Amino acid sequence: QAGSTAANAAFSKILLWEISSAGRKTQAVCDASIGDLHRTVVAAIMKKCRSRAAFAIDVMDRNLYERANDCRWWALNASFARVLAAPSPEGRRLCGEILATINALYTVYSNLILFDTQGVVVAVSQPSQAHLVGQKLEAEWAARTLALRTGQHYAVSAFEPTPLYGEAATLIYTAAVQSPVGGRALGGIAIVFDSTPQFAAILADSLLTDEEGAALPGSFALLVGGDGRIISSSDPRFPVGAQSPLPIDAATLERDGDLAGIRSFEGKHMAVGAALSKGYREYKTSDGHRADVVALCAVPLGEVAADSADRPAAGAASVALAAHKPADGVEAFEVATFHIGRHWLGVPARDIIEAVDIAGLKPSAKKAGDGLLAGYKLHEGQPVPVLRLARLLGIPDASSDEQQIVIVRAAGRTLGLIVDALGLIPEIAASELQPLRDLTSKTDVPALGVVATRNARGEPAGMLMLLDVDRLGARLQGEGGPALVQAAE
Repeated sequence: QAGSTAANAAFSKILLWEISSAGRKTQAVCDASIGDLHRTVVAAIMKKCRSRAAFAIDVMDRNLYERANDCRWWALNASFARVLAAPSPEGRRLCGEILATINALYTVYSNLILFDTQGVVVAVSQPSQAHLVGQKLEAEWAARTLALRTGQHYAVSAFEPTPLYGEAATLIYTAAVQSPVGGRALGGIAIVFDSTPQFAAILADSLLTDEEGAALPGSFALLVGGDGRIISSSDPRFPVGAQSPLPIDAATLERDGDLAGIRSFEGKHMAVGAALSKGYREYKTSDGHRADVVALCAVPLGEVAADSADRPAAGAASVALAAHKPADGVEAFEVATFHIGRHWLGVPARDIIEAVDIAGLKPSAKKAGDGLLAGYKLHEGQPVPVLRLARLLGIPDASSDEQQIVIVRAAGRTLGLIVDALGLIPEIAASELQPLRDLTSKTDVPALGVVATRNARGEPAGMLMLLDVDRLGARLQGEGGPALVQAAE
């Protein structure tokens, strides 16, 4: 009868192991399928972000290509050359009318300015800017403009605040008005680009949208200069002139032209696409003008959990350990594993009574100075002291929807341990346990040792720390321990 009972127990254990193994394989297949689907979706989003960033920078380059052409074309107006060569009140009025007509047709400019060889403003396109007439332009681009000797060349300001644009930052494109004879500059024309609405429209069109055409919540797009400062932003959190919240390696973009990746920002994983300005036709490719600008498109993928970077690794390690069954005849024991924050811990399964829900945890009447005692939990009619294991191990507290209390036998009494999530119950060979004393000289860690795991490729997959529950129980019997126990009971 005894032999039959032992055989049944052994058979039951094998059966349960095979069921567990099948369950793990099924879970692995499901996890792999979900993982593949997740990677496919994320890859598609990143591709869209990169595509939208490339779209934004291409539209910007084409827009500014036209501005570089406009200033040179209008500088060829014979009336401008004639008036600058022989100034008169009537001539200045005529130039103002011509500029106003041009500006009425080209609304991408906030003002058009004609100036002489001294940099003095002769005429403007906007009546509201008439006070500029007679004033001298002190900006460095005015001198560069007057140094141009052919109608094939142009000058452009840095993207910076200017009084010509209400102290906001913009670009000013200029060309010299050449004398019909002698190749001498008679003055220049400056076009003040209305950058704020123009760039904003480009970024608005580059945002990823839902089926109804609304921008995806939390998404944003930026134009960023070579110095890392924002030129334009679709999000008011990132004002013009501020540093970009998502720095991009310009050298990588210089080599590849565009890129996509995942960045952590403000507690969220973001899919980010970036593209570097490449110019358009001769603009910024062969005309001598160089100004690095990067377009960014970002979309939130999800929250960054406090332990998200490590919990999956621990989960993979537990599956690897569970799949590694000790050989027959080898001394082995089962370990009930669980997670606390990013740490993977366990206790001998023989010391486990059960795991219960954390609901119903009662606060203790006496608080421990180190916050070790969380309170007590009624178990089978008896109050059980519940410890914050994270505090004891020096792990930052981290709440979890999966938190449970593991009831254990420790040093002749019953204790509860708060854990963030339960793990598998693998069987490990005693020889695989590395005693803690062989790894560290610290004696205050209540652990028996650690078990290193490897995946199917033989690569390190994680580390399991095996706790010493008797030392945990002794902690309550030590200094201050009885008072804590009485407080709970």
